[in-house]
Amino acid sequence: MAKTEHIVKKYTTGKGQLTGFISLDKPSTKFDKDGIYSTNILLSEEEGAKLADEIKAVRTEQFKKFGKGTKVTELTQCVPFTTVDEETGEEIPDEEGRYVLKTKAGAYIKDGKPSFKPQLFDAKGNKISISNIGAGTVAKLAVELSGYSVAGKTGVSVKLKAVQIID
Repeated sequence: MAKTEHIVKKYTTGKGQLTGFISLDKPSTKFDKDGIYSTNILLSEEEGAKLADEIKAVRTEQFKKFGKGTKVTELTQCVPFTTVDEETGEEIPDEEGRYVLKTKAGAYIKDGKPSFKPQLFDAKGNKISISNIGAGTVAKLAVELSGYSVAGKTGVSVKLKAVQIID
């Protein structure tokens, strides 16, 4: 089997609010039998734009080094945040211009136990183990921006590595 080469960059977000489906204490197996840890975070317009640029830079470098002849995928992991009007179904841009970063990490469940779990830390950097992390929690995320060039496509996956709970 050929070794897959890819560009990898570590990134830590600024403070933001967790939102959407949050699965940090145990992996969700609803759509993946191996389990997925996931969360989304709302970032300021400045922080979100900066991260989107970082993702694009990794994608460009991945394409230049390993993706010749592939199609570059659209950026979907860090995009301007919108809500949907329940009456019209139209997307409404966030008034504050915030971005949403979508993250996940495979748990790779073997023998009933996950082989990977994102690390959780408190505001002072101490490891913690809590299970009631919900939407609105203020946090920072440590992620890995990992380029890929497979099946005729070049893009970037955003892999969740750690979460620091601020408030």
